[in-house]
Amino acid sequence: MPRSEVITHKNQRIVHIDLSSATLIQIDEAILQATPFIQSQERGTVLCWVNTEGTKMTQEISDKLKMFTLKNKPYIKMTAISGMAGVQKVVLSAIILFTKRDNIVMKNTKEEALDFLVSVAAQDGGVLR
Repeated sequence: MPRSEVITHKNQRIVHIDLSSATLIQIDEAILQATPFIQSQERGTVLCWVNTEGTKMTQEISDKLKMFTLKNKPYIKMTAISGMAGVQKVVLSAIILFTKRDNIVMKNTKEEALDFLVSVAAQDGGVLR
């Protein structure tokens, strides 16, 4: 199963990045898979759901995620992250500070994350290609 893919939820296309229980190599794979699609979209249009459940956060992983988040900042309309706990929340706070992203939210479940992203898209009628 790919670590990054485009899924459809309630007729809305969403980039899903699966970092659940991911190793550093798997995180690299997810980033390599997601980047070309994200950066081929119009700026400010991409909806993204990231699942981080069970991922151990290290400084190296944190650094990779910071750079990935920063590079994709112009393309992302909203990112919803589910599966966060403990140290992951601290790392997310650092990523938000570093990238100055105000369009990242934490949700408790996959369904909450996906429904939230659909509601964001519905606010302005935006549709991902």
